[in-house]
Amino acid sequence: MEKASFYRKPLPEHLISFTSVEGRKVFREAMDGEFMESYFPLAQQYATQQEPAFCGLTSLMICLNALAIDPQRNWKGPWRYFAEELLDCCAPIDVVKLEGIILTEFACLARCNGAAVQMHHADQCSIEEFRNALKLATSRPHLQEGEDDDDEKGPLMVVSYARPALGQTGTGHFSPIGGYNAKRDLVLVMDTARFKYHSHWVPVDLMWQSMTHIDPATNLSRGFFLLSRLTDEEFERRLAFQSKRDLFLSISEVPFLSRSHIIHFFFATFPQILRASLPLVSNDPSSIVELLIANLPAEIVSIPLSSGKAESSSSCGSKAKKCGSSCGQASVSSSEIAEEKEKDYQSHVTDACYESCVRDIKRHLKNTLVFKLVEKNWPPRHWPKEATETENAVDIVSLMLLSYPPGLYLPADVDRALKT
Repeated sequence: MEKASFYRKPLPEHLISFTSVEGRKVFREAMDGEFMESYFPLAQQYATQQEPAFCGLTSLMICLNALAIDPQRNWKGPWRYFAEELLDCCAPIDVVKLEGIILTEFACLARCNGAAVQMHHADQCSIEEFRNALKLATSRPHLQEGEDDDDEKGPLMVVSYARPALGQTGTGHFSPIGGYNAKRDLVLVMDTARFKYHSHWVPVDLMWQSMTHIDPATNLSRGFFLLSRLTDEEFERRLAFQSKRDLFLSISEVPFLSRSHIIHFFFATFPQILRASLPLVSNDPSSIVELLIANLPAEIVSIPLSSGKAESSSSCGSKAKKCGSSCGQASVSSSEIAEEKEKDYQSHVTDACYESCVRDIKRHLKNTLVFKLVEKNWPPRHWPKEATETENAVDIVSLMLLSYPPGLYLPADVDRALKT
């Protein structure tokens, strides 16, 4: 039996195709207003998702590139540029390919890739607040003549909604918002699944209704995000801590899935805990760290860590080659011995470099207020004894706290105090 095959889907009649005669008229009307400014940076980076479940990754990729955020790692050859496969710090790509992502994972991915994020569940705000956010995201009152692509600061909006509420096939979906026609109260959805639906105009009240639907994966409503670029000072400060964090996790040989778990807790779960607790928790660095430690899951750092990269010369096979006959191995030629000695030397140099990096990171950490507060409140009272003795746990927790984007979920003055 042949597999089902589709070429696009017809757009429901109550939605207006962007390229139709009416859609172009709506666009021109909106251009005469002030709420189409976000269209240009988004259109320049607009892309089709590469997998059926990649709508969240692709929407984020478009926005990160539109905001001119430097990924700080190579994409292809010497070029640094966001692509879907680079957005893997909160969930493995293979899992996302099958399941997609939820709102907190989208926020987590945006934060750990250098964006400032505001996440809003539809059931926690009003349609008027959504309209105000639309106007904020689609206008650029600060835009000056002569500014170029790198001056795009945002915010940009991404919506998470239920397709059936719009009369479309499918389930949950993410897409960037390209503009707003205030006169007709229509929002431009730049659909990333262009193989299915092209860009289209949607009535705001219908879009709002589609965001109030419950996501069965979380039992929470869907919603929208506002993504902005950090200031240069904020980005450089965050990057300094992020590079130390990533290096430390790598040196400590933390498995990839554990890294994803760690990052997801600090960039997605804890911000929600903190927001919910702020009315009850005094807004100072000490109480925030206490709240973190009280909610820290044991599995976050209860994994085997080493203080540095394991020496390759410790294996039986390596020792056998060096001595020629021990460990039951046959003798080898002098050239092979020379080659093995060179490898051992290179390994020693590499290990020495790693150990030096660890020492530098630890030395820097010990001078921060964050480390002192984490150390003061360690260990978590709800953890089993064996988890509290995990090597480097205090270092990892401190580095994670230091590496989140400034002002993400703390007032700026508290954030500065915490990272002093």
